[in-house]
Amino acid sequence: MHTITREATAREFRSHLASMVNEVAFGSGRVGLWRYGELVAVLIGVDDFRLLRRLEENPGAREVETLDEWAARIRASPSPAE
Repeated sequence: MHTITREATAREFRSHLASMVNEVAFGSGRVGLWRYGELVAVLIGVDDFRLLRRLEENPGAREVETLDEWAARIRASPSPAE
């Protein structure tokens, strides 16, 4: 999944925080937070966060053709200690 699955204004985010956290924690959702018509943040789950962290730690990741290819390679490699 590479898209935002749900969009919310800041007001909606405050009102529905618990359900949005559950959506990303127990599903594979990504919630985009919009303020004044601009995307200002994205709430992601732990799996997405771990992939992003590993991307930051892996300078060779920028040399692959697509993020999908890189993600598949990272998922197949051993995880560093957290």
